Amino acid sequence: MQPDAVTRTLLDIVKVQPEAISIRLFLMGNPWSRNFASIEQLAMELNSIEITTSGLVEPIDFDIFCRTGVVQLNILDQDKIEHNLLPIYGASHVMPDKLVGYFNTQGYQLAATDVYSLSSQDLQGNESQNHNSNKDVFLDNPHGMLLFFKR
Repeated sequence: MQPDAVTRTLLDIVKVQPEAISIRLFLMGNPWSRNFASIEQLAMELNSIEITTSGLVEPIDFDIFCRTGVVQLNILDQDKIEHNLLPIYGASHVMPDKLVGYFNTQGYQLAATDVYSLSSQDLQGNESQNHNSNKDVFLDNPHGMLLFFKR
């Protein structure tokens, strides 16, 4: 999803104001993070997961969340072409602690988290076309997260 699409989706979710919200995040180990994310971005994501699971999440303003929580991955035009992507495409991922901090300001509490590994089927990208050495970084790391909020 493009960052502006993530923004619109989150605002739509909060406007509905259900009693409970569950959000499944695909974080690390997916084809985008394997092929394009920098080591620094991966480290930020791991740190964000640790903050979320430790419960030490700070409330965060939505504008700040949009600037710091949604990370635009820089993908070279050559890589986009090789992967049959439109030049306007931008892959992004969400920092869990920023997301939880934003929902806290909207009156939600994080009721449960589940950090999970994706199955090999979930991870099927084109393994032969990896341009990055990030694949090894993911072997022992969590790949995704389920967040369950209650009002």
